[in-house]
Amino acid sequence: MTLTPTLLWAQTKDDLYLTVELSKPSDLKVDLTDEAFKFYAKKDGNVYEFDFKFFKPVKSSDYKTKDQRFLEFKVPKSEPESWTTLNSCGKKHYIKCNWDKWYLFLHIFSD
Repeated sequence: MTLTPTLLWAQTKDDLYLTVELSKPSDLKVDLTDEAFKFYAKKDGNVYEFDFKFFKPVKSSDYKTKDQRFLEFKVPKSEPESWTTLNSCGKKHYIKCNWDKWYLFLHIFSD
């Protein structure tokens, strides 16, 4: 059975911050291009995957990742600007705002 993990996102004018709510997956495959993000992993006998096209191009060659409690990605935008949405193809049920980071960025960058 294929499941879809929750993807949280936040942004600054320069970067996207993506968090995949899946801890310690195995068989991880990430395909991040300038236009799209594809994710595949396994955990506890289940397959988790999603894919979407970004709202605007990103600099995929410069993205960074870290595996803490959940998988986190910092993806530079091609052009420094605020986005109204993460993906270009309508609402996806698994994509949600990371309000904790939005709040943090709002207070850091408003000073």
